[in-house]
Amino acid sequence: SLKQLYSTLVKLPGEAGGFKNLLDALVGIVYGGAALSRQSLSSIAQCVSSLCIANQVESKATVQRFIADLNSGSLEGGEAVKQLLLHCIGEIGRESDLSGFSLETVVMASFASASEDTKAAASLALGSLALGATEKYLPFILSQVQAQADYRYMLLQSLRQLITLKTTEGDASGRDSMGGHLSTMMDLLIGQCNAEDEGVRSMVAECLGRLALIAPSQVLPALKG
Repeated sequence: SLKQLYSTLVKLPGEAGGFKNLLDALVGIVYGGAALSRQSLSSIAQCVSSLCIANQVESKATVQRFIADLNSGSLEGGEAVKQLLLHCIGEIGRESDLSGFSLETVVMASFASASEDTKAAASLALGSLALGATEKYLPFILSQVQAQADYRYMLLQSLRQLITLKTTEGDASGRDSMGGHLSTMMDLLIGQCNAEDEGVRSMVAECLGRLALIAPSQVLPALKG
């Protein structure tokens, strides 16, 4: 697996290994100006995440570096680098609790990008962050769906990402790990069924459908009603 591979590589001496060498080699592909697909960026991000998991000491500094780069007004590499860093933060957040960082600020700023790929990367990152830090980021997503009409579709996409990731934990664990927010989620989603934006309604439907996989006894009666 990637985790095992990078756990081994990070311990190698010299140019063949070491955290900094490996990290620079991975992100340098995009910083260097290579034009890559969304899937390629996601794959690099998974490798970066595995590297950080293999070296928790360096992980915090790496996240801080990514935040600083995302906040930079003149980021070398432009939107492609932003997309990579958002994917990286999301992948790291799936495995680690990043609630100690103000990543919601970075994500919301990325929602204002002119690039649809950057917006999508930010949406997926926020949902992934909520998997590793549910008690911080799930309430944040739910509150912002109500408060940020312009970003509602992207925030619902974040919620869909979280629910999708939760389903991989199994019905019971996924439901329990929602931290008591299930009824709030249901009320919010049902309330958005009348949204004028067809994209929002479609995303609500996807969230409800996937949520039914986690808690069918609560979701299906509500839908029937």
